[in-house]
This record gives sequence, C-alpha cells and structure tokens, in this order.
Amino acid sequence: MLEFCKYQLSKFLIQPEKHYIIDYAPKSHSVDISERVKAGVELAKKDGIDLVFLIEDDDQYKPDYINRFGDLTGVDFAGVDNTIYYHIKNRTWGIFSHPYRASLFQTAFRVSAMSKFRWPEHTPFIDIEIWKHARNFKTKFVSESGSIGIKGHDHGKSGGKGHAQTFNKKDHDFSWLKSNVSEEAFKFYMSLI
Repeated sequence: MLEFCKYQLSKFLIQPEKHYIIDYAPKSHSVDISERVKAGVELAKKDGIDLVFLIEDDDQYKPDYINRFGDLTGVDFAGVDNTIYYHIKNRTWGIFSHPYRASLFQTAFRVSAMSKFRWPEHTPFIDIEIWKHARNFKTKFVSESGSIGIKGHDHGKSGGKGHAQTFNKKDHDFSWLKSNVSEEAFKFYMSLI
C-alpha cells in the first residue's frame, strides 16, 4: 500500500516541498495513528515546514488533490466536509457529511497552529480531536477532494471504524469503483481482495 501511495504522490500536480513517510513497525498492539501524525508534525516543524497535508497510504487520491484546496493564505486548517468511503471486500460505498470537520486523510493544517494541541494516545479518531482543536483557528472547507477512503483491505493497523462497516450503496460488479478511480488504482485495489 505504501508503494502505491508513493506512486499516487508522484502524480500530484502540486508537488510538496517534502514528504515525510512515517513507516515503522508498531511498538504495541494499540492504535498508533496519533503517535505517527505527531512524529510527522515534529519532522515538519524541525525542517521549517508550516503547511502540511496528511496523506494516508490506504486511500485513493487524484493528481489534483492539493489543487482542490485552492488558496490557503491565512488559513490554519483546511479539509473536506464530506467523505466518500469504499469497502472493497463487501463492495459497498457511502458518502458521509460531517460539517466543521474532515476525515484525517482529507486534512491539511499549519504546524504552527498545532503548538498547543494535546496529542491523545491510542485513539483511532485523531481527526476528530484535531478538528475540535481547529475550532479556535481560521478554517476552510472544500466540498470535493476527489479522494476516496478505501476500507476493508486488512493491511496494517487502521484508524476510525470504516473498515468494519457496510455502507449503504451497493457496487456488486465494482463498476462504481472502476468509474471513480484511475485504471492503475482499480487494478491495485482489486489485487487486495
């Protein structure tokens, strides 16, 4: 999954100044996504990077993903206020609206706005905690990112609860997925089943 994520990043129309890949063997059986995001934020801070986009290796991103956020001058937190999830094993998908917050894989923020953030341990819902913190800052939401949260792949640790869900829209023959991702992405996701 990490290699496919790197491939997707290489296709981004706007290339970030730096990439931080937080990939190490789990230190425990606990959910460690908060620890990993914090490690990335600390690396960015050390390098003087202020604006970060969180990218998760198990999700699908289109090349214009960053472009869709537009101008972020003066914005501390940016995100997409709805999420599309696709469960590859049970062939279901759904769109979830969540005003005033974004899913982790559709979140960007300024490192400087995280200086007083209290990092929770062992929560699969770090995105919710980040967006609670963001309420004290200037935020921007976009309605469509072109990204899809891929669930049901059983690879590595997973945050959130989507990997155990069945969504309300059926895709028996994978036609919806095929029409919403690139040919390379479709082949990759089919290889996970």
